[in-house]
Amino acid sequence: MKALDRHILKNILLPALLAFGVITFLGAASKVGGYSEEIPQGFLTPLDFFRLITFMLPELVTLLVPVAYFLGILMAFGRMAQQGEITAMQASGISLKRMALPVVITGIILSVFAYLVQDYGRPWGMGRLYHIVYTEIPQRATIDQLDAGELHEYNDGYRIYFSDKNMETHTLYNFDMIAPSSDGADVALFHAEEAQLNKVDGQYILVLKNMYWVPNNSSRLLQNEEFNYPFPMPEQVQKTNIQRYGVNLTGLLKHEKSTADIHKANPQSGLADELHKTRGEIANRLSLPFAVIAIALVGAPLGVQARQRGKSSLFSMGFGVMVVYYTLLTIAEPTSNSELHEYILRAWIPNLVLMGIGALMLWKVDRV
Repeated sequence: MKALDRHILKNILLPALLAFGVITFLGAASKVGGYSEEIPQGFLTPLDFFRLITFMLPELVTLLVPVAYFLGILMAFGRMAQQGEITAMQASGISLKRMALPVVITGIILSVFAYLVQDYGRPWGMGRLYHIVYTEIPQRATIDQLDAGELHEYNDGYRIYFSDKNMETHTLYNFDMIAPSSDGADVALFHAEEAQLNKVDGQYILVLKNMYWVPNNSSRLLQNEEFNYPFPMPEQVQKTNIQRYGVNLTGLLKHEKSTADIHKANPQSGLADELHKTRGEIANRLSLPFAVIAIALVGAPLGVQARQRGKSSLFSMGFGVMVVYYTLLTIAEPTSNSELHEYILRAWIPNLVLMGIGALMLWKVDRV
């Protein structure tokens, strides 16, 4: 790599990394918010939030790398133009096309990188994320983790209140509970001075001390010094379909084929929507990583012409390019089931359009 290439890429690196960091945090925070209904309230810690963002990164790479790289190109060349570096390079006999070359080559490398991260890192990341959201956090959501002094609904039909608690001994004080019967038609009422949640042989036992209770279908008030009540495990959250998100492209193609065979043999199987989403996912995996090449082909000639266009005009055009890309991506997406190759071709339309525009701009860049 020549000194010119290193200088240009070094100028792109810092703004691109800053842009990637900002939009990654915003994008990941938004994605975490999408799981808020599936995570028991009050049990998501700052460490959990950080872990979820980390495991989401492989999924977000294909969306965020093109945007961050594009912003890095525009910011770097805008600064270089403002400081007269582009003019100095041209005066030294360096063509604008030569300045754009390392940008395009790096775009190709980043596309390959984004594809590999998506195909190998994403299944691992989504597997870990699903474990945290659907297993780890729900298993943590026991009643001794609830806030004291509030009435809580727990699992399906339990209502619980306690005035204070001791987290070291898992003891709840001035404990009240309304517990449903197995058929949900009747309830039992409990009051205890102390309640302690213990785990025995993989099951929870709620030990109620100095307690009064009214059984189901009864008006009698019973009293016990100590009563062991089998308490349900924290309710497991229903997992969404991980078939599309937790496997690499090879696994996804196998899933598509088996789903298509079942759907073809029995159109009433209810798999039409799953087949549509699976084919859309395959098409995105084969097209989105290579958006970096398309963005680089457009961004490189835009960037090297920063001196003629001005910084504000450059960013306006850059914003327009991103709007055009994602608009085309939305319009091109099939609305109903069709063959897999049509999904792939439609997903590539935004890339092909930008590549064509970028190649034309790059060819004409020294003629302006």
